[in-house]
Amino acid sequence: MTHFGDLVPEVMYFGEEYEKRLLELIDLRIDYKQTKYRGNKQHKEIKEDILKIKQKLKDQAEKEILSRLSALRKYLRTPSHDPHLSLEEIFRHRQKRNIKTLITPLMSYLHNRKINQSKPSQQ
Repeated sequence: MTHFGDLVPEVMYFGEEYEKRLLELIDLRIDYKQTKYRGNKQHKEIKEDILKIKQKLKDQAEKEILSRLSALRKYLRTPSHDPHLSLEEIFRHRQKRNIKTLITPLMSYLHNRKINQSKPSQQ
């Protein structure tokens, strides 16, 4: 581990499917160490699998954390919020991202790309 952020996906719980992937990662790490120290050449394949699973876990953890932060922000910005509501309840009532927040960055990118392509190149 080179950064504390690398550890976050491994110490937080985000559901059963996430935990299955995490346990698979741990098993692969054990296999990797055993294979590597026995001198087998297959350890490179296992390492690639480990890196793929780590990236999936990281992506899923980031998505979940952002979703929870958004739920907390919404809760705190609601003037009539219940001050005794548990985190579990706050997270349960999360809003899904609306289509506008998903499409707007894509449309902006396509618009900027179209503008950049239509500009004559300066040489």
